[in-house]
Amino acid sequence: WLHSALNTSHPALQVIQGNAANLQNLIKATAKEANSQVDFVVSSLPFRSLPEDLCQKIAQQIEQTLGDSGRFIQFTYDLRSKNFIHFQRFTHLRAAIVWANIPPARVDLFQTNGRREK
Repeated sequence: WLHSALNTSHPALQVIQGNAANLQNLIKATAKEANSQVDFVVSSLPFRSLPEDLCQKIAQQIEQTLGDSGRFIQFTYDLRSKNFIHFQRFTHLRAAIVWANIPPARVDLFQTNGRREK
């Protein structure tokens, strides 16, 4: 659903759908340019219910994909404040609860460590 909605609402973006544990390979296979840069990773993965090793692999793939130039947005239906154990290499910038969403959703914004918010 998310992939289709983003493609429809933002046709100028290149939106990639696939297994997040293979993010680097997905980008290489679908990039329009050889040196394509990823600015954002948007995820709704249920990290609390995934195996620990898979969560670490996905977090590593996201970090490698973004380098120092991108941001990571995670949304979930778990509204509790979290200990972001899988994203310790990221800086948590902010969180918001979207009460108008049904069910309400929590949206967290991260950046890779070492990058300053502008």
